Amino acid sequence: MQGNIFDGKRDGLSNIEIAEYLNVSKKTIEYHMTRAFAILRKRANSDVESTLFLLFDIPVIKR
Repeated sequence: MQGNIFDGKRDGLSNIEIAEYLNVSKKTIEYHMTRAFAILRKRANSDVESTLFLLFDIPVIKR
């Protein structure tokens, strides 16, 4: 389910739109997003690039 939520977020959908699409509550979407951001915060100091890629399929371009 989280992959579908992140795909929806990447595509610019709101939590309500994603919930309607997945036939779950808005609270369920918020729960999964909260967990994802907790993982990001925990790993922020050491491994942001791989976390972003794993959770959101976002490649990080080094400058």
